[in-house]
Amino acid sequence: MELMASETLFQLLSVYMAGLLSSLTPCVYPMIPITLSVFGATGDTSRTKSALLSLAYVFGIAVTYTTLGMITARTGMIFGSLLGNPVVVLFLFAFLLLLSLQSLEIVTFNLAKLQTKAGKLGGKGYMGSFVMGLVSGVVAAPCVGPVLAVVLLEAANSKHTLWGATLLFTYSIGLGTIFLVLGTFRTVLHKLPRSGGWLNGVKYIIAVGVLVSALFLVSTVNYQVVSATSSFLLDHQVFLAVLALGSLMIAMKSYQYSVRSGKFGSALIISLFLVTFVLPKHESGDARHLSWVGQTETAFQLAREHQRPVMLDLYADWCTACKKLDSKTFADQKVADALGRQVVTARLDFTSDTPQSDELSARYKVVGLPCILFLNEDGTEIPNTRISGFLSPEDFLKHLEKIERAV
Repeated sequence: MELMASETLFQLLSVYMAGLLSSLTPCVYPMIPITLSVFGATGDTSRTKSALLSLAYVFGIAVTYTTLGMITARTGMIFGSLLGNPVVVLFLFAFLLLLSLQSLEIVTFNLAKLQTKAGKLGGKGYMGSFVMGLVSGVVAAPCVGPVLAVVLLEAANSKHTLWGATLLFTYSIGLGTIFLVLGTFRTVLHKLPRSGGWLNGVKYIIAVGVLVSALFLVSTVNYQVVSATSSFLLDHQVFLAVLALGSLMIAMKSYQYSVRSGKFGSALIISLFLVTFVLPKHESGDARHLSWVGQTETAFQLAREHQRPVMLDLYADWCTACKKLDSKTFADQKVADALGRQVVTARLDFTSDTPQSDELSARYKVVGLPCILFLNEDGTEIPNTRISGFLSPEDFLKHLEKIERAV
């Protein structure tokens, strides 16, 4: 459980830093003094009022993005089911690729007019600041789009409304931190570094991050092949590291001489280097020790015969955590032996929506995957035993001890 808590904290910190990074992009950073002036956080305003105006602006952004995160996470099961379709995955990959090209300034989207209208709509005062934040969230600056898309994708994959809202709220606070600080301490504004080439470095980092997400998304089409490829690259990581280092030099020269192919090529190589550490190595014996029952009726019949509870694993090809449970936890011999002694193991495929998956989702109030249910012989769920995230073999064995005590 401590591991899960640390992973959650790391993810929130990563999203916060992504928001902070977004505020340093060329589309946002140079506009900060103008934005603060538009909603009234000027040198003529008291520090307290400037802080409250800035807070109202950031709160407006947070409301927009948090709502978007809740909607995205709420529809996550639908979104996840679509990820089982290779055509949808490739479309999303193309979309993320387009956003990375935009961050590298290979393609451009001009939203300057919308940003100007957002400023006029906001006006001065607390309500004006709040409204301006709401609208600014909707017409998010071009540089923010790629990062926001990745965070929304993560919210959709979580399928948890509260977690999706938390992710987007954290991102909003990261994006708004610089407005809060500079709105409150106006004297710091004059000491900020001027806009320059370093801002392009920020956009380059964002482009690399989006490409990593795009490559990771493609792994859901054929996870085994991509994961095996990742293992091969890990075996040659020294060569890949040298290549990535050389790519950084190419990127610097490409920005100096405006070589688009050099910027994209170097970003792609660095992304490939990074993604080898994101994807786990392929395990040829995934959950090889377990025998899964594919029908709930058969599982409950076996449970009555052996007087054991049923462990019902709801699995989907697009669920990364499900695959991780297979390759790490269920493939562990101690876990397999314990499951064989204590429960009847059943698995249902939730890759695509079916009448059975819809019925089970409604019956047990399933909001997302991974989801592992522990059920009595009559089909009722054993209280406080549901698993809705990755557990290491050690933590899973402790969880099984809890199940044994409960029955």
